Amino acid sequence: MDPKFSKSDATWGYILSAQGRPSAKRQRQEISLHGVIEQVRCDQFEGQTTRPRKHLIQREQLLLSVNQGDKVVVTVPECLGLSERDVNWFLTELAIRGVLLLVHSGTIVVDPGGSTRDLAAAAGRFHSKLRA
Repeated sequence: MDPKFSKSDATWGYILSAQGRPSAKRQRQEISLHGVIEQVRCDQFEGQTTRPRKHLIQREQLLLSVNQGDKVVVTVPECLGLSERDVNWFLTELAIRGVLLLVHSGTIVVDPGGSTRDLAAAAGRFHSKLRA
């Protein structure tokens, strides 16, 4: 175990309420199926940006809060970020921290250091449709 991380097993939820994504209410309901009720971070975004990290404050707070061994639950791949590049960045940050990712919709589990290629591609297709 990397000494800069403390071992934990907390489960966190992340909600991204933005165009084309499930409602925040639906996301919260699905995340609660995994027992996550209080440790949920929620960002609401309208419009466009080239600097998503500036606008997704709660996601940044989530990254500051998680520890190695924790789990983050999202409802669909599109709720990981505002663009394919942003999703890839977030997936990398979770892996660096040793956090397990669970995507509820397809019951996709990404172990720390596991391949995120398919997940990032699914999010990329969604973002391409939004721009069309």
